[in-house]
Amino acid sequence: EGSNDLMWFPMTNAYNKQANEVPVQMKHACSWITINVAGDDVTANNWTLNSLVVKQLVHTGSVACNATSATWTIASDADKDDEDYYNPATGTTFTTSFVKYEKAANNFIVIPQEPVDLAITYTYTSDATNNLTFTETKTVSLDYDANGTAWQPGVHYIYNITITATEILIDPYVAEWVDATVTPGTTI
Repeated sequence: EGSNDLMWFPMTNAYNKQANEVPVQMKHACSWITINVAGDDVTANNWTLNSLVVKQLVHTGSVACNATSATWTIASDADKDDEDYYNPATGTTFTTSFVKYEKAANNFIVIPQEPVDLAITYTYTSDATNNLTFTETKTVSLDYDANGTAWQPGVHYIYNITITATEILIDPYVAEWVDATVTPGTTI
């Protein structure tokens, strides 16, 4: 999580020394997760988002990169930890527009693995007169296709979550992550 990313480039043949630079097109070996949250007309501006926690995320694995793909292997007994995606000192009020809530600076990079769950903790006031405030944590699956298909290398998974007074709605979006072409003298 954070600014970490693993990139590779396919090179299956030795490249002979010559005057021209070596052509390199970097590819992403990890997956990128973005979580956007909004409220509906009831919850927006009245409810507070306290935290988003990605549950039981695998942090270690081995990868084999070849000419066309990066293939990850995760041990069956791999250590799994909860990862704070968003956990500020004080909560943030929902709006009706999707907002990206993220602890890291614009990237939550993970090892491709079977999608895990997300614990969403929020607070709401049911009776403003008597100041009755409740905090709830709801756990939802980040499975994006209802088949448990693993997150793939080089893919950006965007989850738009709407918290309503009756349910939590998730609308996942899958986008290819753009590869980077490197020219001589470029720093990645």
